[in-house]
Amino acid sequence: KVEALAQFKSALAQFEACEEEEAAEKVAECKKIIPTIMLSIAKEQINEAQYDEAVVTLKETVSVAEGYEIEDVVAEAKELIPNAWSRKGAALLKAKDFAGAATAFKEVVTLTPEDGQSQLLYGQALMQAGQTDAAVTALSRRYDCVGVHMFCLGEGVTYCSNFAPLYDIPEECATGTSNGALTYYLYLRGLVQPGQENVFCQGEHMGRPSEIRSRLTVGPDGSAAVRIGGSAVMSLSCDLKI
Repeated sequence: KVEALAQFKSALAQFEACEEEEAAEKVAECKKIIPTIMLSIAKEQINEAQYDEAVVTLKETVSVAEGYEIEDVVAEAKELIPNAWSRKGAALLKAKDFAGAATAFKEVVTLTPEDGQSQLLYGQALMQAGQTDAAVTALSRRYDCVGVHMFCLGEGVTYCSNFAPLYDIPEECATGTSNGALTYYLYLRGLVQPGQENVFCQGEHMGRPSEIRSRLTVGPDGSAAVRIGGSAVMSLSCDLKI
């Protein structure tokens, strides 16, 4: 196919230089065939796991096909570019090259941000590569969530960290609402009993430790209510005049 592509490119140049009327028809035929061959070569490269080469070929195919106005080839080549990156990412994940996989999946989610599965794989690759902050951001985009509240159960205390990267909050040292939700989550799983006081420790590694306490009660109708509280220190005192 590479040789055939070279022959058609040579033929195109000759027909374009020809002034005969029938040459125009041959030019149009060559312009239709050339990007089709290029697309076929790219597909073979993908099937042979030559993903980087395939991406280069596909980008060249898009450029040529757009110049020749072969729209169906343009559309198919554009669709195959994220497919090639995705296959590369999956192969690198399998090989435990997590940093490489993250780079590949980043290309996918940049090209197709609506691809939820690739967003998830991107986040998992980042996590395995030790890029925790970037992983939380990717997973937040995947699940369209305001914040991520991570926790670990300890003896008489639950240790927490709260992140909201999509809202420019890298980490928060005390999050009452999230620990209230966590209280109910633990209750549903039998890890919190009605009436008991629960202790949540958050912000320790930030150098801003906080201790948040909660108590869950259940009404006669089975509905649950959660109260949240904790100690505080005065950080600012002022008079506001309006």
